[in-house]
Amino acid sequence: SLIDLNGSVIKERQLDVKHVYPTDTTRWILSLQNDYYAIVDETLEFLFEPIQKRITYVGENMFLIGADVTNANGEVLFSLPQYNEVISGLHEFYFYNGIAIVNLSDYYDQSAPLNCPYRYIRNDGEVLFNG
Repeated sequence: SLIDLNGSVIKERQLDVKHVYPTDTTRWILSLQNDYYAIVDETLEFLFEPIQKRITYVGENMFLIGADVTNANGEVLFSLPQYNEVISGLHEFYFYNGIAIVNLSDYYDQSAPLNCPYRYIRNDGEVLFNG
């Protein structure tokens, strides 16, 4: 069952769910068995078929899947260049008012100066400036 923040049942459905990750939208990220992930809406319908890649909500109705920032339907909006998939910290950025601050140890860019630990990116993927 899917339960809202007040503890009310939104929808009954049998899913083999390990964990539910809420967002600030009417979408939820489900961690399923066998390392599958999915995004569901308030009707508990999958917005696309479950995948074996971690899905992270990054704000403003956007999700991070691998190096791709997608909408809730899994359509790629932009990709993070030179992404190092081994580094899990990349999943820790969040868009607010159209901008996210990404730690350069997670957002690998050989052209960035070493004394510049942060990269500011816009919600269309454009790098605004180094911080």
